[in-house]
Order: sequence, then structure tokens, then C-alpha cells
Amino acid sequence: MTGLRAHVARYLVLLAVVVAVNFFLHGRYLLEQPANRMLTVAATLIDLVVITAVVLAWPGPQGLASPLFVLYYPVLVGFAFVFPPAASAAYTGLALVGYAGTCLLADPSFVDSSRQVELLVQRLTTMAAVGGLATYYWRIQRARRRLARRTAHAGLRRHGLRQDIARDAVSGAWRIGMW
Repeated sequence: MTGLRAHVARYLVLLAVVVAVNFFLHGRYLLEQPANRMLTVAATLIDLVVITAVVLAWPGPQGLASPLFVLYYPVLVGFAFVFPPAASAAYTGLALVGYAGTCLLADPSFVDSSRQVELLVQRLTTMAAVGGLATYYWRIQRARRRLARRTAHAGLRRHGLRQDIARDAVSGAWRIGMW
């Protein structure tokens, strides 16, 4: 049992690092000092590596048999909500390749079973769909923000307010969720 505890403790340290990085990023956002793009990309890549390592080496079922593959979904959604479609597509592709590679590394014999291959294809398809739908939602939200800004700016111009005040009012309204 002590061998299992040591094994789990190593992964818990890794997970604690990931949690700390994510806490740091969210804390910066709450302080209205959001992290730059490169820091956010680095953090999400670390998330992807950790999830892939957990699916591959966590005690218990590994690879295709691991139920921990579901951890990919929130990471894919989060990335697609923040980054443009091209970056989101690349990240989703990287996650798909990582998961498929992990399944092959954990147990290459699953390719002999059509049922197992079908399961892998289903999971890869749903992961790709989640990334695609989140990207679609990003596009819808971006279009809504643009429309709201144009509408707000047009209304404020009609009333003779300055553009910089109008821009600050609209971005402030977005931050507190009024639009």
C-alpha cells in the first residue's frame, strides 16, 4: 500500500502545481490584471500535458480504459472560449493526438478490437465536437459584443458623449455582465 501512496502522492504534487497556476491566472483576472496571451497558452498546455499523463499513468485503468479522459473536455471548452478559432483548432488537434497517442502507448493491442477502436473514435469525435462548438460560441459572443459596442457608441454619439467615455462604459458593462 505504501508504494501506491507514494505513486499517488507524486501525481497529487503535479496536480497541486496545475491548480496553483490556474488559481494565479484566475486571481489576476479578478484583480483586473489578466495574464498575457503567452502565459495563458503555457498554462493550458501544462493542463493538457498533466491530463494526458494522468490518463496514461494514474493508478487503475489507463489509456482507453481510463475514465479520466473526461478531464479533456473542460480544458478544450475553456481554451476555445478565450482564443480565436485557429488557435482553438490547433489546441483541440493537439489534445486529440495526445489522447490517441496515450491510448496507443497504454495498450496497443486495443486496435485489434473493433469495439475498442469504435470507442476511441467516438471519444475523439466528441472531443473535436466540444472544441468546435465552443469555438462557434466564441464567434457568436464576439459578434454580439461588436454589435453591442456599435449600438452603444451610436446611442452615446447621438447624445453628444465622448467616444472614450462610451468605450469605457461599454467595456465596464461587459465586465460586470450587464450585456
